[in-house]
Amino acid sequence: MSYAAAMPLMRAAGGRLTTLGNRDALDVDLEKVATNGLIHDELLDCLRGC
Repeated sequence: MSYAAAMPLMRAAGGRLTTLGNRDALDVDLEKVATNGLIHDELLDCLRGC
């Protein structure tokens, strides 16, 4: 499944799309975290084992 079209749309709408390491996600990254941007850091903390 390709996320190539959804990724720019997500970012243009103000969302954040990163890896679990909080680096901007690329098309080739297998692990992606996408949020509305407001809860992104907190969600990453929880996913890493809060």
